[in-house]
Amino acid sequence: MTAPLTPPPPPHEPSYDRSSHSARQAPPVPVMPAPAAHDVAYEQDGPGMKTEVREAAIVTVGVALAGALLGVLWWWLAPQVPLVSDGQAVYLRDTEGEQAVGVDGTFTLLALGFGALSALVVFLVRRRGGVPLVVALAVGGLLGAVLA
Repeated sequence: MTAPLTPPPPPHEPSYDRSSHSARQAPPVPVMPAPAAHDVAYEQDGPGMKTEVREAAIVTVGVALAGALLGVLWWWLAPQVPLVSDGQAVYLRDTEGEQAVGVDGTFTLLALGFGALSALVVFLVRRRGGVPLVVALAVGGLLGAVLA
């Protein structure tokens, strides 16, 4: 099977029918569906820069405050590291114990979970993301980690 060499006329242009000597009507133009509820307040190309920066600031503060919850969970779930002091320095009681690595691993896994959860929540609430929103998630995550 071969493709035709000349394309058919576009559907929005009426073509001339020689048998009836009248122009055929163009097919109806499809109607665009109404915008979703979360897109109503935005322009066609998305929110303006002021709106994006304002939403990014809110996301930054929210993610940073979630770091407090991360810190509480880390304190509750991480293993206790036995320490010994000689008056001048502090040493690990058991130098070959795995508690110190367990503390770091617990923080890493909790932080990864919090990061994925915050990104999912922001995506489900906002449905559109721009550069300010991505930067807000990153900065909020760093501030939350420091706060934890």
